[in-house]
Amino acid sequence: MSVAATRIVQAALKADVGIAELSGFARADPGFALRVLAFVNSPLMGFTKRIDDVRQACTMLGIRGLRMIALGLIVTGLTPTSARAKHLLGNCLRRAIVARELAKAKGGLDADAAFTNGLFLDMGLLLAANQDPDLAADIGSSPAIWRVTRERASGLLPHPERGAQTAAEYGLPDTLVEALLHHHDLEPPFEAGAAIAWLAERCAGIFEGGDPSHHQKQVIEAARRVGFPLEKLEAILSQIPAKVAELAKVFDRDIGPQLDLDSLRGQAQTELASLNAQYESLVRAMEVIIAKKDTLEVELRAANVRLERLASVDELTGLLNRRALEEAMRRDLARADRDGTSFSILLLDIDHFKSVNDNWGHQAGDAVLSTVGDVIRVNLRASDVGGRYGGEEFLCILPATDEAGAKVVAERMRAAMLERTTPIAGGFIQVSVSIGIATVRGPGCRTAFESVVRSADERLYRAKAEGRNRVVP
Repeated sequence: MSVAATRIVQAALKADVGIAELSGFARADPGFALRVLAFVNSPLMGFTKRIDDVRQACTMLGIRGLRMIALGLIVTGLTPTSARAKHLLGNCLRRAIVARELAKAKGGLDADAAFTNGLFLDMGLLLAANQDPDLAADIGSSPAIWRVTRERASGLLPHPERGAQTAAEYGLPDTLVEALLHHHDLEPPFEAGAAIAWLAERCAGIFEGGDPSHHQKQVIEAARRVGFPLEKLEAILSQIPAKVAELAKVFDRDIGPQLDLDSLRGQAQTELASLNAQYESLVRAMEVIIAKKDTLEVELRAANVRLERLASVDELTGLLNRRALEEAMRRDLARADRDGTSFSILLLDIDHFKSVNDNWGHQAGDAVLSTVGDVIRVNLRASDVGGRYGGEEFLCILPATDEAGAKVVAERMRAAMLERTTPIAGGFIQVSVSIGIATVRGPGCRTAFESVVRSADERLYRAKAEGRNRVVP
């Protein structure tokens, strides 16, 4: 890549840069100087007198013109040298020429800036070609309107986004970055330069596969939408192939023959079968991607359900685990604080649970825990929440419940435990529970989490000290 090209692009972005400074960079690099003279003396500029002095040529081109050539050298330097990649460069040069000619014809726009916009429109595909030349070449040889879809189907970052990122990295104007990002949008951009780039994309597409006559009708409609004078459009399109070939000569690159519209129309029927094959391949690729996406979505939903359950549910009892219980308790305390209502909790402990494990084993102990979970679940109201607080302790949250109401629920639960047995190998186990109750009332109870748990624990301790199998409010 030309050192002078890089230095000129960087320097041209400075507010105080002068043409003399850029001319010095150009003259210091013989290769760049040759490109400057080639451009100034090409039919693209239309000068009748030949220019052989690099300094004079730089002055005639101006700051933006030199930057335009510098960016062209950078783009050509990024193009792979393989035979299949040459049409990718042709696509970039075509968009540059079209954008420049559209800007000149419309008037009131900077033609050199439009050239830069057009040059970068397909640059994302050039960058992709440096990673996977064959894939990028296949996409670049398909009709322009299909390329973004094919890139997505192939797992590539679409070239509008990739090109915009590269332009931003080079420090190019935000207007150029926006033009690159939106040149495949269905609606034209509002900004005039971006709108010309949007139209240039569609004009260039006429020469790049598909039915040229059909594409030309679409271009006419696109021109109407951006306010481009239709009477100038046909003349511009007829000159594009020759001017693209001239620009390729300036950069000393082979991009293959550039066919005019009449020749392209003659080829359209021949290419139709190939286009249909590309379309079918695209559809098959999309079907595979959609099927994979649907499968992944189902698996993701199932995984999320499992994760949510693991995060909030005690696997042994099916009740909430301690973390989820504490979250629910803080939430209901805040509600009681706000509404000025009562809030109660029950703290349950299985009586003599250690002896169950010692005499019958831990498997029997797990079975008893599961039974207690069932009893709690059945005897709580719809608005209540129960969970395993740790070991053989369980906690029940009773929103909008005063001490008397909490005692009714606790007694019902204690009695239900005496009616349940847990089957084990060789017999049955029956256990009782001791229950401590704590009640607070809003407002002012939002921060009572620790105190209400401590109060319930103290009452549970009293229930056990007084003989177990009892409720202490």
